[in-house]
Parts: sequence; structure tokens; C-alpha cells
Amino acid sequence: MFDFEEIEEVFTALAKELKNAKGKTLEELLREKKEQDRLRIERAEEPITPSRIERTQVDPFRGYNPTVIDFLQRCKTESEGIEVVTFLVGQKELTEKEGETIIKQIRTKGIRSFGEYRRSGYYDKQARRKQFSAHKEAIIEDPEM
Repeated sequence: MFDFEEIEEVFTALAKELKNAKGKTLEELLREKKEQDRLRIERAEEPITPSRIERTQVDPFRGYNPTVIDFLQRCKTESEGIEVVTFLVGQKELTEKEGETIIKQIRTKGIRSFGEYRRSGYYDKQARRKQFSAHKEAIIEDPEM
């Protein structure tokens, strides 16, 4: 018969799993492991269909409404920034007071005071980064993924 210290020395990974089991019996842990393995095999054998691809893809910008800051970060010059703000005031997306305040900041502190310039392709790059991150988390968290 082994005591737990001997198991920790010889079977460190097993001892760690047993400590993290939170009161589960070895039989329950083995059953869970077997079920996880079964689900992994099923996922690997599942044909790649549009619905499977759709389940794994997440649109990080779905429902996102760009703010005035997002628009100003795409401007190269102060005049472009003022033009954008004037347009947003005309569309009633900004109040006259907000527009005046933003234009004043553009003239005194410059267009880059609203953040770095966002080059063409910035949002695509961000979306791919977020999709990869979300996909990786989904694989870790969702055994049916």
C-alpha cells in the first residue's frame, strides 16, 4: 500500500489530478476521461460541413456600432477629422456641442490625440485575432466543439 506522499513522488501527474478531483472517486474521474475521449473521437470523425464551420466561427464585430473615435482614428489629417465630425453632426449622431468640443480638440491637440492611425485592414486583423482566440477558448471549454 502507498501513502499519498509516495504517490506524489513517483506519479506526480496522477497526484496532481487526484488533488484537483474535488471529492470525485477514481471511478468517476475515469468515466469522465472516457467520455471526453469519446467526444473527441466523434468530433474528429464528424464530416466538415457548413454548419460545423459556422459553429466554430465567431463574428467579433457582429452588432458593433463604430463610435466617432473609431472614425477619427481612420483619418490621416485634421481636415479629414473635422469633415467626419461635421458629417456626424449633420446626421444627428453627435450633438452640436459634442461636435464643437471634438473639433476644438482636433485643432489644439491634433488628430492623433484620439488614438493611433488605423491602417486599411485593421479591423480584419482584429477580427481574425478575436476569432482565433474565441475558437481556441471554445475548443478548451466546449467538449462538443
